[in-house]
Amino acid sequence: MAFTVEQLRPFNEHITPGYKSQDVKNNIVLVNDYLTGKTNTLTGLANAYDNYYFKDLTMLLQLPQQWNHNDQLALNVITAPEIWLNVMQSFIIRMAQQVDATGTEQDWNTLLAFLQNHVTLLEVFHFILNSFKDQFGEEKVHPHAIQLKWLKEYLGAADKNTLTALIKHYSGVYDQYSKSGFHLNFLELLMECLPAEVDEYFQSNIDDGQLFNFPAIDQALKYNGEKYLAYIIERIKTHLGYIKHRANVENRFYALVILQDKYPGSVNDLLIAVSNDYLSLYPEINKSGWERQINDGKGMYVMSTLAAKILMEADTVSTKEKLWDLIQQTNYLQQTVLNLLVNTFQAESLPFLLKAMKASVDGITYHEHVLGLIKRFDSEKHNEALWDLVLHKSKQLRQLAVEKLGDAENALEKSKALLSHKKTDVRQAAAQILSLLPSPEAKAVLRKAIGSEKNDDARDVMVLAVAEELYANIDDNMLAQVVADARERGKLAAPLEAWLNEVDLPALYYSTGTQLTNDEVRFLLYRMGRVKTMRSDLEARLIINRLDIEKSAGFALQLIKLFIEKETKPEHKYLLALSALLGNDAVADKIRITIDKWIDNSRFKMAEYGVGALALQGSNKALRWVELYSRKYKTKKANVGAAALLALEAAAEELNITVYELGDRIVPDFGFEGLFREFTVDGDNYRAFIDSNFKIAFFNDDNKKLKAIPASAANELKDEFKAIAKEVKDIVKSQSSRLEHYLVVQRRWNKEQWQQFFLTNPVMFIYATKLLWGVYDNNELKQCFYCQEDTTLMDADDNEISLEENAQIGIVHPLQLSAEALKTWQRKFFDLSIEPVFSQLDRNIHSLVPEQKEVTIVRTFDGTKTEPGSIRGTLEKYGWRKGPTGDGGSVDTFFKDEDASELMAVLEVEGVNVAGFDADMNAQLGRLYFRQRVGKNKWITPPKDDKDPVLIPLGKLPEVFYSEVISAIKAIKVR
Repeated sequence: MAFTVEQLRPFNEHITPGYKSQDVKNNIVLVNDYLTGKTNTLTGLANAYDNYYFKDLTMLLQLPQQWNHNDQLALNVITAPEIWLNVMQSFIIRMAQQVDATGTEQDWNTLLAFLQNHVTLLEVFHFILNSFKDQFGEEKVHPHAIQLKWLKEYLGAADKNTLTALIKHYSGVYDQYSKSGFHLNFLELLMECLPAEVDEYFQSNIDDGQLFNFPAIDQALKYNGEKYLAYIIERIKTHLGYIKHRANVENRFYALVILQDKYPGSVNDLLIAVSNDYLSLYPEINKSGWERQINDGKGMYVMSTLAAKILMEADTVSTKEKLWDLIQQTNYLQQTVLNLLVNTFQAESLPFLLKAMKASVDGITYHEHVLGLIKRFDSEKHNEALWDLVLHKSKQLRQLAVEKLGDAENALEKSKALLSHKKTDVRQAAAQILSLLPSPEAKAVLRKAIGSEKNDDARDVMVLAVAEELYANIDDNMLAQVVADARERGKLAAPLEAWLNEVDLPALYYSTGTQLTNDEVRFLLYRMGRVKTMRSDLEARLIINRLDIEKSAGFALQLIKLFIEKETKPEHKYLLALSALLGNDAVADKIRITIDKWIDNSRFKMAEYGVGALALQGSNKALRWVELYSRKYKTKKANVGAAALLALEAAAEELNITVYELGDRIVPDFGFEGLFREFTVDGDNYRAFIDSNFKIAFFNDDNKKLKAIPASAANELKDEFKAIAKEVKDIVKSQSSRLEHYLVVQRRWNKEQWQQFFLTNPVMFIYATKLLWGVYDNNELKQCFYCQEDTTLMDADDNEISLEENAQIGIVHPLQLSAEALKTWQRKFFDLSIEPVFSQLDRNIHSLVPEQKEVTIVRTFDGTKTEPGSIRGTLEKYGWRKGPTGDGGSVDTFFKDEDASELMAVLEVEGVNVAGFDADMNAQLGRLYFRQRVGKNKWITPPKDDKDPVLIPLGKLPEVFYSEVISAIKAIKVR
């Protein structure tokens, strides 16, 4: 009889997750039909690279002595030609382990008899031997008697040909750092079963005539140190005579270091010889751009450093000459070699250091180190070296020189001379140095140079340094001269882009009513083209500050349309910035829509620019969107969220308020006076308000609610209320999630802030009536209340309350209520038909019990298997962020931040991938613990144990934070 569907369920459930090719999907259907008896043939099985899924058919098999008809069906699938090569090794290892765990020798013999129909016993030997330990001796599984006994029997009975094949298989050196066939498992078996063959095995592995095998050397010395030390030394002497290639010399150097560490003084002369060989190759090695490191038992060294150290100890003078010859050829010696020279020769090492300043290396670390060494011996040479760096082709090195020359004695004269240099990079560096000098003479030099400098980068440095005095009292005539100077420098000869002709753009006007000339518009675009971030250019502001912004909307709208038509390329982002500076809410809407498209298309850098542009536009509406992005993308697309938060922080800092307070301030009141807006139609008075469903509604003079605005109202008024209704929808999208965030972070308002925000704003008042509020003292809940539609504040017994002047008000978390109080308020809200805007009183809560307060690592979830994709999807929904990404995109941790106290929760996970491909990785939860917060993408070291000082006991956590953390984890779907 065949398998039942139920019997196959474990196999099918195990292989269901994960990507599969269509061939494998078809194969799975065919195999299921075959195993359940729907068909009696495997005809149609396809070869597929992912047929390895069928290795899990072993879970259906019994021990070999018990194999029956159903087992044979499964074995037929496993050994089918299309499947076998994909599953062969896994099948042999799994079945061998199953027999070892619960079977007998009869099961083992039956298994071997079966395997011999499909593989050789030599292959079985290889697979099983490799399954015990890896080739470095690390345990993979614990070998049991049956397998180990068979391996010994097989090896002990091997004929000469088989033994030769085995030794060859487990021998060989593949590169100079001993990636080799040498196998510790095989060596251990050989020592026990065939000790007479051990020498042959070592000699087959210690070297291959070209390279030495370090693991083999290590084991040979442990086996018989005296014998193999002499043997290895003779082999190295043989190599020294004729092998001089880099790989061979490095390999030989490493082998000698191993011998010297184990047997000090045994190979001194050989080490000197190989060090000379290595340094002779140094010019060639230096061209490659990298060197290997080597550990001599005392520390880790770059090879040229260790070679120099060995030679210096043997002959100081000749080594100095050799190193001088090398630096003449290369301009470069390792920092550690230079340190060795300085420590040995002190001031006599100065020529080496000055030569090293000519080295061509990335970054500034090397040159900065050398400069520090030069300064120890000769400050004048140090300054000369810095001025040489000003001429260097590397921008980083020029910048290093600029930063260090700002207080040099002769900085003014030398920098002034360099302003005439033919290279623009040098002129720019000179201008930067002058900008750091506080003297009036330096400022005068810069002002004079501005007019003749044609390179914008250099000129911008000059302008920025003297702008305050240069443009402090600028008038129309001076502005006209600035534009004329730009024309004279050739900057206005052509439009910035072929498709950006100012003639085709809507007109711009000064606040005086005068229209900008074509040159002035072109100058504005040219200067904004200089910006690299979302800000205004200093000289562009000379015009922007004089514009009639009300009349600039058409120009700004046309710019943003052009930007979008030209595929929103990064090089055109200045159009985004300028349209934001000059635009109205219509421009803000277009920017916001474009940001969403960028995010959908994974153009996250452009989305960051877009968020910056919204902040630059600066209207309350634009800032509301920025605030929403800062929360919406705090975990997903976190760079966008970070850019939004930075923009908000900058705006809040400008106003001297917090980001939270800025979020309150930018919610509009639509011109309402308190909760209503009065208007007249045909002589009758009406009031507009926002109802409990966040819809705009109307009362007549008799306080009767109307279905709509009176039909005879002016079209302009109708359109205005339509626009308000549309914007209210947008506000609700952002404010509902914002207020829930405030519940989680336990934000507090003082009495004045709370009344101003919630009792006088027509939209936020509706939120006030839908939430349970609390009065707090030092974060301890003292009293709860709700808000009626007439703004009266009531307690649970419907007694009116008043807020004290020093009251701190917040949204109540149910964790802060007793069980009885929670039921009372739930009943009260039900009776009053208050519909919550988010989960508040029915929110899941998780309280700490006293015995948990000293716990530092929560193991409740450790080992819990989860549904594919559920860990990342759920945690990001709850505001967690993923930890740093490991090899292959794996994610091992998720973090939840507690902003107020700089804490964070850390949840360890397994089987989660940054790209979401965790479906076949058996995702599961691990330990949970709490510690001080770390920045984005920062690695953390897992705690060693429960007493690790980095851990924070649960009893010291904010109770709401702990509850929200546990709620998020418990929301993950488990298997």
